[in-house]
Amino acid sequence: MDFRINKSAITARVKAKSVYILALLDQIVFGATASINFIVLENLISRDTYALLATLYSFIVLYQLVSNAMYMDAFVVNLPQVGIDLYRPYFIYILKLFLLVSLISGFVFGSAYLMYAGVSARSVSDFVLFCSAATSFSLMMFARRLCYSVQSIGKSFLGSLVYILLYAAFIAGGYYLEILSLEYIFVSLAAATFGSFLLVAARLGVLGRLRLGADAGLDRARLRGFHREYAGMGFVAGTLKWIPDNLLFSLLGVWSTLDHVATYRMATNLLMPFRHFIASLVNVLLPKYSHLAVDGRSAEGWRHALGFIFLFLAVSGGMFAIFWFFGREILDLLYRSNIEPVLNVILVLSIVPAFSAAQAISGTFLKSTGKIKGVVLQSMVGAFLTILLGWQLSTRYGAMGAAVTLVISMFAMSVFGIILVLRSQGRKAA
Repeated sequence: MDFRINKSAITARVKAKSVYILALLDQIVFGATASINFIVLENLISRDTYALLATLYSFIVLYQLVSNAMYMDAFVVNLPQVGIDLYRPYFIYILKLFLLVSLISGFVFGSAYLMYAGVSARSVSDFVLFCSAATSFSLMMFARRLCYSVQSIGKSFLGSLVYILLYAAFIAGGYYLEILSLEYIFVSLAAATFGSFLLVAARLGVLGRLRLGADAGLDRARLRGFHREYAGMGFVAGTLKWIPDNLLFSLLGVWSTLDHVATYRMATNLLMPFRHFIASLVNVLLPKYSHLAVDGRSAEGWRHALGFIFLFLAVSGGMFAIFWFFGREILDLLYRSNIEPVLNVILVLSIVPAFSAAQAISGTFLKSTGKIKGVVLQSMVGAFLTILLGWQLSTRYGAMGAAVTLVISMFAMSVFGIILVLRSQGRKAA
């Protein structure tokens, strides 16, 4: 009997480690592609177009962050209560909510944009194209989050590969045909992400249930109440979370120059694999910590979280050492532009993976225990510091000022999040 118990425990640990390994592989592929995309495009398009692409892409990330915080975070946290066997109809319920809100928000923001830009075939097509790319990107990330929630990370990896291959084929074709414009890049992004979403959703059996119109078996009244309460907090948390990473591109564009936008984008490209890996851990850890919280074992989840935070402290130290000794050689291989300002910025940003992990994992733990207001407060700290410092430092110091702002904001959020967790665990122990 004891042997069987030990054998079962060992099997569970091996399975858990295999999940992390597959998640790491998935996110290395997905995150590296995001970096490579902007590295390659820097060599193919003009610097002003590159800077404009970086700024507009940050708003696509905003929509994805907000929509995931409103709907998929709620889905993951609430799934243990609904029942894992109902994940397909519950996911369909989430998709319907997302598409409805997308239509409403598209109408509102589209009307505002057309009032500003003027009604013309060009302005309408530009806005529709941008909305299509933002919505498709969010749908792809929804499907990938679903894979992590139901322990089907192999399907997420397949979706990542399909997205990469489709997007690369579009970009290569556009370059060959000499039509690699900003509009064409967004068409490529929309098509590739939507194709990835369809594949993953089909592999998980969601599309089949969608054809049947099946969201039966759900307590819709309870879900409506839960999502009304969660959506408001999720909207605020997702919006605030976007500010430290992405508002800086807009601040640089307004208060500095497009050249500084490009420099900052070139430096942050090299952080993307680490940031995406942290995102993959969050996708794995939120379901795990939610189950532990339901079982009354949240302290075990926090010890687990601390291990990952210390791991990323080591990663940041290694990253700084690599770019201190070999930074010029690495950047010379990647970019055609002057790399000296990029090197200085990346050295400052090398500490960001550690702070990003501490902020994201502590926030994930708070979500898992139902303390979404703590996550909002944590995000407010980062947003406030980014806005307060960003416009001053980006005006005076350009890309370097943006880098310093990001480091300060991420550090403050990580410390604040850890304090909130420790206080909650202390109250629980008492």
